[in-house]
Amino acid sequence: MVNLSRLIAEKAPEVWNSSLRGSSKDGNLRLIQSEPFAMIGEVIRKSRFTYPVTFCGQNNKMQNEVAVADLYFDPDTLNELSDSELLEQISNAGTAIRKVRINRSLPIMNALDIPSIHDTLDIPFEQLEERADKIRNNTKLQSRISELLTNNQIQYPPPKFVEQSVYSGFPSKEDELWMERFHSTPWQDRSKLIDGFEDSRYRELAGRLICAHGAEGTSDQSLQRYNTFISQRLSDKGPWLNIDKTLSKIEEMLKKEEDEEKKNILHQLEKKLKKMATTI
Repeated sequence: MVNLSRLIAEKAPEVWNSSLRGSSKDGNLRLIQSEPFAMIGEVIRKSRFTYPVTFCGQNNKMQNEVAVADLYFDPDTLNELSDSELLEQISNAGTAIRKVRINRSLPIMNALDIPSIHDTLDIPFEQLEERADKIRNNTKLQSRISELLTNNQIQYPPPKFVEQSVYSGFPSKEDELWMERFHSTPWQDRSKLIDGFEDSRYRELAGRLICAHGAEGTSDQSLQRYNTFISQRLSDKGPWLNIDKTLSKIEEMLKKEEDEEKKNILHQLEKKLKKMATTI
C-alpha cells in the first residue's frame, strides 16, 4: 500500500491531493462546493462514469447527507418543479440531484485539477460552469432541496432489542469513563457499578456480562432475570437463531454433508441442542 500511495502521489499528484482533502467530512464538503464545479466518479456494472456536480443542499438533521446537482441536467427545469416532482429527482443515481455521504470516501475532484478535462465532458466546460453558477446562486432552490432531504428522511421504528440500539448514539464522556472503571474492577465488585451508567443500554449489557461470567455476589434477582432472558433467546422467534431454527439448519446440512467427521460434529451439536430444549 505504501508503494502504491507513492506511485499515485508521483504519477497523479492531483488525484493524491484530492484524496487527502477528501479524507475528512469537511474536506469532502469543500470539494463538492469548490468552483467552478467538481467531477465525481462511479462504477456501474464494471463501467466507469464521471459527472460534473455542484453542491445544492444538505440534510439539516443528518448533515453527512449532501445533495449535489448533476450539471448534465439543465438547472432551469428544477425551478419549475413542484416539491413532489423535485423530490422524485433526488436519488442516489440517474437523476438530476444525487445524494452523497460526506463521511465516506468519495471519488471526487475539482474540475480544474483534471488534466485535459475538456476531452472528457459531454457538453462544453463553459456551459457547465454557467449551470454551476446558477445553482450556487439559487439559495431558494438549495433551501427547498435541503428541506426535502430533511423532511423525507426514512423514519425507522425504535429498536426492540438492546443489541439493535448499540448504534443509536455514542456513549457520553461520563459513560466512557465509567466503562473504563467497570472493566478495570474485579468481577465480584462490578455489580456495584451497574447503576453508575447514565445510558440504560449499558446498564443492561453490564448486567448480562456479570451474570454470564458467573461473578460472585450477583443477586438472585439478577440471575433470575438473566436466565429468563437466555430462555427467551433460545426459544422465542426474533432476529437471531433460536433452537428450532438451528435444528432445522442442522437437518439441512446433514442431508448435504458427506464428510463423516463433520456429520459427527453436527450430530453431537444436534443432541446437545435437543437436550437444552428440554430444560427451557
